[in-house]
Amino acid sequence: RFSELLKDYPINKTSITELEIRFGVFKNPKLKEDRKAFFYIRDEEVSRRKLQELGIEQEFEKVTEFIKDLEKMAREYPSIQVMHYKDTEELISLVEKDLIKEIDNLFP
Repeated sequence: RFSELLKDYPINKTSITELEIRFGVFKNPKLKEDRKAFFYIRDEEVSRRKLQELGIEQEFEKVTEFIKDLEKMAREYPSIQVMHYKDTEELISLVEKDLIKEIDNLFP
């Protein structure tokens, strides 16, 4: 199965993270059944500052393009939820809320 994925996404132009997301989520037939996926996307300006801090701000456009493509694909699946966050505290809050809600739905 992984070799099939590599045909569509050349390894020299695709990050491992992108391959994992595409293969583990979007190419997963179980996602269409009863599985859910959650994507938490950092605010663009926060991402830009983080990349600047790391001295790799030239990667911003590439990362932003990947994230926008990911979000566009995710919105095609009703079982995928996409949320945006600005800082770690907000991310923690979103994940906690979503997990509690999902657990309550699965085990009423």
